[in-house]
Amino acid sequence: MSVTKDKAKEQFKKYEGIHKSMDEQTNTLAALVLTTPEKQSTAPKSVQASGTALQQVEDDSDDVIYTNHFPCSFSLDLTFYHREKRRQFVSDILFAKTIHATAVCWYDEGSCMYSTTNFKDKLPIIYEKEEHGYQRRLTINGPSTTSGTKYLDQSSIRIIETLIKQVLKQQFKVVGSVFYRWDEEADQDGPYNLLTGFKLAMCLTESGPTLNVDTTITRFYPHLDLLAFILERLLKNESSFRGSLLDRHYDQIGNRLKDVEVTTAQSNYEKIYILTGYFSDQLPEKTPIKEQGNLLNYYKHLGFELRYPQLYCVKAYPLGNPQNLVDLPIELCCLREWQQVKEDENTKPVPAPTVDKRYHSILTAIRYCNFHDDELCKEIQLEVNCQTMMGIPYETLSKRQIILGRQGAFTNPVSIDNMAFIYLAERQQPNARQIQEKLLNNFYDKVIMFK
Repeated sequence: MSVTKDKAKEQFKKYEGIHKSMDEQTNTLAALVLTTPEKQSTAPKSVQASGTALQQVEDDSDDVIYTNHFPCSFSLDLTFYHREKRRQFVSDILFAKTIHATAVCWYDEGSCMYSTTNFKDKLPIIYEKEEHGYQRRLTINGPSTTSGTKYLDQSSIRIIETLIKQVLKQQFKVVGSVFYRWDEEADQDGPYNLLTGFKLAMCLTESGPTLNVDTTITRFYPHLDLLAFILERLLKNESSFRGSLLDRHYDQIGNRLKDVEVTTAQSNYEKIYILTGYFSDQLPEKTPIKEQGNLLNYYKHLGFELRYPQLYCVKAYPLGNPQNLVDLPIELCCLREWQQVKEDENTKPVPAPTVDKRYHSILTAIRYCNFHDDELCKEIQLEVNCQTMMGIPYETLSKRQIILGRQGAFTNPVSIDNMAFIYLAERQQPNARQIQEKLLNNFYDKVIMFK
């Protein structure tokens, strides 16, 4: 086996220098999420040497791969102080400037509070607050950890990313980790709306810190009254509505309404109910209610006289209390705003946008972000280049031309620089090492004979 290893080492040294630069370029590209916005040239181009800063390329250039990364910069002499296990009332007193009048603080959605202000000269800080009848006492002894921007690491990058997300929460609607514009015009997809949002992340790349922005398309329920949603979107106005629905209509819309969240007029559209997909057995006039005799009189007493008493009520339960079933008049219900459609295996996936559309949606998203006027951005002197995507020069390899002779032999052989063997077996065999050695020795013997 030693002879085989020596041969392998000689082959490796021979081609190590050839492929070293290519490996470095591959690692650089692997650190970035790539997207190609327009049809690109297939002509071979020279690849930029590894270690060179990524270029900003003109919009009409065809010899680059555009990436959804945007270079950014910030002050290099910042120190971040952060404390774990943040409580809400701690946030309140910090943002109210109760403890420190000039402190700049922000937080993430977990348990960390960050600041560029060092409280060390004022520690320990003791603050008492009465909340919900309880006397709470806060003692701050010192920051749990510190980091900074002088020597960037993943911890510093994450803290700055958290700051940026806190800033954008004041400018966009946030659903989960996705940001949506308030004035976004929805595209209709059957009974639902399609909205384009974006996610962002701070990355530490070889060319410096970048802001990665990626878009996503999500199905939402339209912000409509439940009756309008049923008639216009589910039934598609297939018949003129005259105050009642046919039995087949209830069967048709039942499954589509299951697990949908609604609010009600009598709760000033604040209390959330979950629809079961079922309807009451009787009309409101015949549904018994202890206080007012029946459901029709009950809502009339509340000041909501039903316009369509011939509609059966939807069965629902308050959010978090599935045992408490209630009957809700359809006309008093409204779909909860910013409600995502729950998808299952029967749901068709949202069609992916074209490359060109995704390219422009990413640019639109980043340009709608205001990184200049917020106090937090000013504190760290954040600058983001939103004018164009970063570009990486690329090289397209020409297709190999392999010509076979009559006997199946190569008439124009192609040289093979590197070759790897993978030994596959159902289970580990006791003589696996011997089989590997035999395979390699036979291969090298054949190569020598061929030469």
